[in-house]
Amino acid sequence: MNYSEMTKVQLINELEDLDKKHQFSISARNEKTSQLSERVKELNCLFKISVLTEELTEFSNKVFDDIVMLIPGAFQFPEITSAKIKVYDYECFSENYEESFWSIKAGIKLGKEQIGQITVYYAEEKPESFVGPFLKEEFKLINAIAEYIARISQRTDADKKLLEARNFNAAIIAGAQEGIIVCDADLRYKVWNLYMEKITGLKADQVLGKIDTVMFAHVSEFEVDKLLKRALKGETVQSKPTPFYIKETGKKGWYTGSYTPLLSSEGEIIGVVGTISDITSYTDARKKLEKSQEKLRAFTGHLQSSREDERISIAREIHDEFGQMLTALKINLSLLDREVKKETETINKDFLFEESVEMHRIIDIAIKKTRELVTKLRPEVLDNLGLIEAIEWHSQKFFKQTGINLSLNNNLDDDTAELLKQDKDRAIAIFRIFQESLTNVIRHAKAKAVWVKLGLTDNGIVLEVKDDGKGMKNKQSAKGKSFGLLGMKERTLVFNGELEIESELGKGTTVRARIPIEQETA
Repeated sequence: MNYSEMTKVQLINELEDLDKKHQFSISARNEKTSQLSERVKELNCLFKISVLTEELTEFSNKVFDDIVMLIPGAFQFPEITSAKIKVYDYECFSENYEESFWSIKAGIKLGKEQIGQITVYYAEEKPESFVGPFLKEEFKLINAIAEYIARISQRTDADKKLLEARNFNAAIIAGAQEGIIVCDADLRYKVWNLYMEKITGLKADQVLGKIDTVMFAHVSEFEVDKLLKRALKGETVQSKPTPFYIKETGKKGWYTGSYTPLLSSEGEIIGVVGTISDITSYTDARKKLEKSQEKLRAFTGHLQSSREDERISIAREIHDEFGQMLTALKINLSLLDREVKKETETINKDFLFEESVEMHRIIDIAIKKTRELVTKLRPEVLDNLGLIEAIEWHSQKFFKQTGINLSLNNNLDDDTAELLKQDKDRAIAIFRIFQESLTNVIRHAKAKAVWVKLGLTDNGIVLEVKDDGKGMKNKQSAKGKSFGLLGMKERTLVFNGELEIESELGKGTTVRARIPIEQETA
């Protein structure tokens, strides 16, 4: 344009037109600058929220508290802006929170389910923009924030479920009433649960990371390591009952193990899972049962043999004692018959009298022997008078036969004594234990004195027989392999009682039997 040819009016009009364009350009630039500033605030808000979510390692509601504080600064009028976030039952608010008529909202959704909402308020009315005083971009902003929160919630739900699953598995492993171990492909321990700590005495931190064959000698000694290697090849294997000994703790026992491959998410074998059962008590019980059965078989054989010996003894005594007496009586009767058949005037009255006296003597001896034999089989005093009197009677008999002093201390009350008269099985068991104890004193102890105590405890009767004889080694007394001791134990076990044998070389032996007694209830 040639300004030199223009009139003054034209120049003024052109200048005014240029000024208007300049003013419009400035206004447009300011508006773009303002919009850019708003976009920067919005982007800054979204960036800070993304940083929060990226840095989130463990969920806490604090992340919502942090987000809601960022929202007001991203809006056109931050000084009058406040916000609220609600997720499930949790609500959080920005500073200077105040509800008003001027608000916009965005739903927080997981799939089709709405789990919360973002609400932004202006404290006062502002010029209308897109909807009321809010910009279109601000709607996009809170929708974007809602999506961020939804992703956080989705991730949080997944993390919670994963954590719950882990906690659930950890609780099962920790609380399992059997041992659970996990080894990696190098057979290094990765899991060692509380039950394994209990049966071995070793804490997890003493075991984890260590190789099983290095840690425990029995793993190689009894070829358990071969089973683990088979499991690493894909087999599920079961071990035989295996003994173990933990040198660090002194724990020992027996166990069985089941071993199965541990698979990765891709199906690759990455280790072994082992389930360990402690069978120590079962194995010990089985051994005790086997020993008990062995003793029982031996005792049964001994009992049969004793019965035969007793029958032979009784038969011999009847034959030797009563046979001779009856033969003597028969001879005497034959002589009497011969004398009686003579003529009356020639009968020798003195001879008849002598023979009669001799026959009476033989009969008295037979009666005495019969009583002794019966008493030996079953003391009559036990049935007629009771346990206390039977023990006193046998004590006197023991002293007369052996010359060994016997001191009897009876602390049983009259009610218990009367109760034992009714409970004859329990009384004969106590008497036989007492009788066998004195028999052992005669046979083995070489004692000079014996002390016998009868007393009561809270749960029954205690019989104690102590001598000052030569005694025996504790191991010998503990084993109790003699059939006499075994018989006494069996008698106590019939009544759920117990028998203790205490002995030491040169210091005598004490036999102590405890037998529960059933009190009559009113």
